[in-house]
Amino acid sequence: MSVKMLSDKDIMDAHFDKRLRDFVHTSFPAEITRIVNAGVVDVRPLIATKRPDGQIKQYPELFDVRIQTYACQNGSVFISLPYAVGDKVWVFVSERDTAALMQLDRVEPTTTITHDLSDCFCVPMFFTDNNIPNYSTTDLVIANKTTTITLSGDSVSISTSGEYQLNASSVSIDAPNTKVMGKVGFNGKDALNLPTITGSKGGNAALAMLLTELQKYGLIIDATT
Repeated sequence: MSVKMLSDKDIMDAHFDKRLRDFVHTSFPAEITRIVNAGVVDVRPLIATKRPDGQIKQYPELFDVRIQTYACQNGSVFISLPYAVGDKVWVFVSERDTAALMQLDRVEPTTTITHDLSDCFCVPMFFTDNNIPNYSTTDLVIANKTTTITLSGDSVSISTSGEYQLNASSVSIDAPNTKVMGKVGFNGKDALNLPTITGSKGGNAALAMLLTELQKYGLIIDATT
């Protein structure tokens, strides 16, 4: 029985293949298992490594992983996402140690570690084929369950099955045509049904004109005589 001798190249290739397979990480899907706070979660990787001998090596659960959102101007401008346990995320692994960057806002590495699972962050942007939302290919859509904001090329639409609140020190609407559907309340009063004005105008032309114009605005129903 002959025994195949491995060349130095074969040995080096096998060594580097193992190093790359087991210790060099780039990115992978995962699932949130615990929410630590608004910017940190624990995640369970959804992939595993298959070794040359057929054995499967599972990835360990990762703790205290930073979950990133869209932000700029040192965090004063941002988009917040209401992520939850069970949500799928995509994990990215830094090629160098990022401890100083995250803690001290500096980029100097504190260790010689590279591509290590301790230097990773995740983004909540991953869907399986069975859970892909019905995305619009033409509009910008922001949705949270039954509330949707749709920005098309020439219009904005806000739709919700619940309550819509607008809080501001002042509001200005500049539009040549404005229509309000449904009940309306003014000066802090609750919205009421459209009032019906009855009685006699008594030949008062000014009163008749006022009632006519108020009815045109949809503020009253003129049932006077």
